[in-house]
Amino acid sequence: MLWQDPFEIPRSTPVMGSDHQNIYESGKVVDRPGPELSALTQSIVVLAAIWSVCELPVEILSSRTPAESAACIVGKLIWLSLTLWTLSGRRAARAVFAVCCAISTFSIATGLAVEQQFFAVGFYVSAVECALKAVAFLLIIWSAVRRIAR
Repeated sequence: MLWQDPFEIPRSTPVMGSDHQNIYESGKVVDRPGPELSALTQSIVVLAAIWSVCELPVEILSSRTPAESAACIVGKLIWLSLTLWTLSGRRAARAVFAVCCAISTFSIATGLAVEQQFFAVGFYVSAVECALKAVAFLLIIWSAVRRIAR
């Protein structure tokens, strides 16, 4: 932004009594970090990221082309950045992470039967990844539901 209004009050100045609503004197709604994830949820999220990196060699070895290998590496980098964003405590990050976990869980689970027949090591690696992402999804959704119910 090249020009800044000199009369605009900084976003960090809450209006008296409205801090709980995320509304500031500038009239803009600010996305603040929400309540922290529980220690268990953080552990599962980190474990899913670590497992994702650990399974990368298996995915690269089973790739047919260099383009598939590159896609695996880029996917893991995106997953790691999403994990770090989620651990930062932003509500949007938790929502995006939960959606990605759900999509990933369904896509992995649909291929497990075929993978079991043709690539046993890949089956076990994918099964653990599927379980970790499903648990991460459920824990994030559970904490959001509990927060809404209060």
